[in-house]
Amino acid sequence: METKDRIIEGAAELFFAYGIRNVSMDDLAKQIGMSKKTIYQYFADKDELVYAFMQLGMMEQIKEMKETAEKSENVIEELYLAMIKTREMFSKVNPLMLFELKKYHPKAWELFNQCKEGEMQEHLIKTLRKGIKEGVFRSEINVEVLAKMRLELVQIIFDPKIFPPTQFNFLEVNLQLFEHFIYGIITLKGLNLLNQYKKQNQEARTALEN
Repeated sequence: METKDRIIEGAAELFFAYGIRNVSMDDLAKQIGMSKKTIYQYFADKDELVYAFMQLGMMEQIKEMKETAEKSENVIEELYLAMIKTREMFSKVNPLMLFELKKYHPKAWELFNQCKEGEMQEHLIKTLRKGIKEGVFRSEINVEVLAKMRLELVQIIFDPKIFPPTQFNFLEVNLQLFEHFIYGIITLKGLNLLNQYKKQNQEARTALEN
């Protein structure tokens, strides 16, 4: 692994665990066993490092999103798999991370918004249209409105003013908002498929536990 990638990977582990603000360059140096002098050869300051971290994260998110769509048999499976992956990711993420990104790192925050309002929104619109064609989503829904709403719902999960971490479980909020979204647009055909994937996932989890 190249030195720059190693630095970003080490930073990601710390940001996910402790949030962005609580992680210093000294913490990062200790985490990856590297001098701060070496880190500063690749990143002028923490803000530049956070930008690189967000840039790589968005690229990986879009790649994973497209791969999930390609391997899914239908839109319901795609969204269900995406929900599971999101839960896995959220289980590793400090709830304050996105809020701190917005407050202290405006360039990285702008990059996040560009990605959200660009490729992520376009992909979700395409997915919703595909779902209508497959007969699993209601034909009268406005895909542009719902795509934007879904992405904003994901974002507010990270807002401590709306969902204080001391009062709400991060993963539970994510699941509730996903189900609120999906049940609002699904047809009976889609609901049967969703229940099927839920059952399969539960059976797989039970088998692993036993």
